[in-house]
Amino acid sequence: MTTVAGTAAPPGRHAATAAGIAAITGRNLRRLVRVPTLLVFATVQPVLFVLLFSYAFGGAIHVPGVTRYIDYLLPGIVVLAIGFGASQTGVAIGVGAAIGFRFHAGPAAALAAAALAVATGLAFSLLNLLLGLVVRDPESAGLAGLFPVIILFFTSSALVPVATMPGWLQAFAKANPITVITGALRALCLGGPAARPTIEAAAWIAALLAVTVPAAITSYRHATSI
Repeated sequence: MTTVAGTAAPPGRHAATAAGIAAITGRNLRRLVRVPTLLVFATVQPVLFVLLFSYAFGGAIHVPGVTRYIDYLLPGIVVLAIGFGASQTGVAIGVGAAIGFRFHAGPAAALAAAALAVATGLAFSLLNLLLGLVVRDPESAGLAGLFPVIILFFTSSALVPVATMPGWLQAFAKANPITVITGALRALCLGGPAARPTIEAAAWIAALLAVTVPAAITSYRHATSI
């Protein structure tokens, strides 16, 4: 049987990729132990986000159909925590539960929400990996990854309904991937029709991965071949 060269990656390449991922993951986990301030900041930041947004803005924001603002807020904070660092996401959920957040759609929907959050974290991580490979300088790479998250977060439905925004901003906010992903998480956490928003969020994540993964691999090969 004749095979066409180049149609599949050598098996050894997949093993090398998996070994590289394991090595980098282990290195970052050991770094957290050796530099405890990183763990402190990773813990304090999501706590502040949840408490400040909930108690400072909660009394002024009334979302139709939502009894408590924390139920509306936390899915957005989860996406923000993922954007800033996946290790903060679990802390944000824990603090939200402590001040009243609950899953209202059952355990299956809660697991689906967790899976969607993990997939979102993977997409953001690969985007930041690509930016790091392109920019090279650590400080500049950090800022390059931070600015898109801030801009997209504060022009999304993460904190307030899109309908409360100026008309010129609403069209962008509705198409904003943060809005789409947050909307899916809210549907899975609070109940209601979740199939369509979840599919739309998965499509955004898949599109982001389809762009970032090949670009990151190409950039990495170029960087290591110099």
